[in-house]
Amino acid sequence: QVPPYAQPQITQFSVQEAVVKTVQAVVDGYGLKELEGNDGQVEVHEDVKDICKGYKVGNDIQFTATLNAAFDPSKQLQTTETEDDEAVPVADES
Repeated sequence: QVPPYAQPQITQFSVQEAVVKTVQAVVDGYGLKELEGNDGQVEVHEDVKDICKGYKVGNDIQFTATLNAAFDPSKQLQTTETEDDEAVPVADES
């Protein structure tokens, strides 16, 4: 059981982690990779503490974030190969 005084801190940490993981999923989805070191860190422009004040489980959270990323050639090639390798049904004319 979580003590009541710790609940706001746990909620804030959980929301912050969810935001970062969401941004990382978007980066992966577009075939990008984060830059290494501090250059690739996600910067959320809203105060997470303020977001958490009105947050209820199940509600959507709107946020803006900045992240430096670059095209990931291995992911770009993977996407191209997947698109090219799709099976095309061919009618049998016999």
